Amino acid sequence: MAVTVTGLVAAVSFHATVTNKLSGAATSGLFASGISDPVVNRDLQMLGVITVMLVALALLNAIFTTWATVLDARRASAVMRALDARARQVSLGLIVAQVTSAIPGTLTLPKAIALAARSGITSLR
Repeated sequence: MAVTVTGLVAAVSFHATVTNKLSGAATSGLFASGISDPVVNRDLQMLGVITVMLVALALLNAIFTTWATVLDARRASAVMRALDARARQVSLGLIVAQVTSAIPGTLTLPKAIALAARSGITSLR
């Protein structure tokens, strides 16, 4: 999970850096309008591929983490069922356990969006 987050932060920061440098160069008149650096274009294309791979990795991490949590909770679920808990209550317990671990990540998402907006990123290509 840490690799995914670190990779996505690196991708966003690279994009912000390139955007700021190119917008600063365009306003100072260093480049003719419409001409772009082919190295930066290739880097942005590769960064797009890497970003898609990291998002897929994050999705797989979430799926397998959920699967492992359910497998680990089989005995506890059996005990709860033996103590007359309904299936819905057991499922709700697993959902709460998963959502509780996701709360810190979702709380930092608005901060990341605000940071991206402040640094001038309008879209990731």
